[in-house]
Amino acid sequence: MLSFELLPDAIAVGILVGCFYAAVSIGLSIAFGLLDVPHIAHPAFLVLGSYATYVLGGAGCDPLVAGLALMPLFFVLGVAVYGFYYEAFERRGSEAGVHGLAFLFGVAVIVETDILHRRSLGPGRLRSRGARRFRCDAPQRCIEESPADC
Repeated sequence: MLSFELLPDAIAVGILVGCFYAAVSIGLSIAFGLLDVPHIAHPAFLVLGSYATYVLGGAGCDPLVAGLALMPLFFVLGVAVYGFYYEAFERRGSEAGVHGLAFLFGVAVIVETDILHRRSLGPGRLRSRGARRFRCDAPQRCIEESPADC
């Protein structure tokens, strides 16, 4: 049954997530459309920054403070990667630019694979702190594991 107690929270979360997507899409549309910057690794760096904020938040740092602290670092990292792309590929002409797109795609794949490897998003690995973990050998029988077993 639908609970109307959660409706204000759901509306607030929907507005915040929508604002986040709007900010990301504005940045990407400016970079791709107006500036003609084919930085296809940009979303991967966005996810890497989000993951770094998550890690710092898990270490006890306030997520807003962590995001603000990491922003200059990721700005410099993005400028460095694009600077390398521009010097190595874009200056050489259109054919080298295609190789540069392959380079940026490779950077994106490496960043995303690194995050998945560090997070080990295998079955049963993603859980929140304090949540109980169950090992299910069969659909009818689940065994609760202690946090020490996890």
